Amino acid sequence: MNYLESLFGRAPTVGGSHPGQASRNALLSLEDDCYIEVIAPDPAQTPTVFSEYLATVEKPSLLWWAARTEDLDQVAEEIQAQGDGGTRAVCSQGSRALADGRGTLRWDVLVARGAPAQNLMPFFIRWSSLAEHPSRGGEPVGRLRTLRLSGPEVDRLSWFRGACLDPHVAQNPGLEVEIDTPRGVVSLSSPLASAPGVGDLLG
Repeated sequence: MNYLESLFGRAPTVGGSHPGQASRNALLSLEDDCYIEVIAPDPAQTPTVFSEYLATVEKPSLLWWAARTEDLDQVAEEIQAQGDGGTRAVCSQGSRALADGRGTLRWDVLVARGAPAQNLMPFFIRWSSLAEHPSRGGEPVGRLRTLRLSGPEVDRLSWFRGACLDPHVAQNPGLEVEIDTPRGVVSLSSPLASAPGVGDLLG
C-alpha cells in the first residue's frame, strides 16, 4: 500500500477479507471500471495454499490480472479449447465483507487450472452488482494504457482481445501495466520470472 501511494500519490482503500481464502485486500480505483487490487494473507484466518504463496512474495509484485464477463460458460469453453489435456476451467463463488459494514460483495469467478500460460491467463469475474464494483470505491488515480503479456505460451490467449492488451511471444514470462496519471505514466511489473496461475492456488 505504501509502495502504490509513493507512485500515485494516494493510498489504496482497505477493502476487507475473503472468507475461505485467508486473504484480505485494499483497492485503488482507475477509470473505465478498472482497479488495482493489493492482496495479502489474512492472519485472522486459517492459512490456505493461496495465502501461503502470498506470504512468500517479498516485495510488491504484479502477479495476476482479471477480466469482467457476463458469460462464464462461453469463457470456460474457450479455456478448454485453448489449453491442453490437463487444463480445466473451474467456476466458484466468492465474497468479501465490505469494510464499512454495508454488507457483502459477491461474485462468480472462473479460473483455469493447469493452464500452460500460468499467470498470463486472466481469471474471469461476473459481479452480482456493478453498484459495488471495486473500482467505484474512490476517485480514479489514472487510466490503464497498456497491459503487456510476455511469455512462450502467450499465443494461447489469442482468442481473448482487449483494447489495452499487448501480447508478446518471449522466452521469459512476465506481466507489465502502464497507467496514465496526472504524475505521468506509472509502470507496474512482476520481478518474478513466472508466478503460478491463480487457479492453481485457490482451493
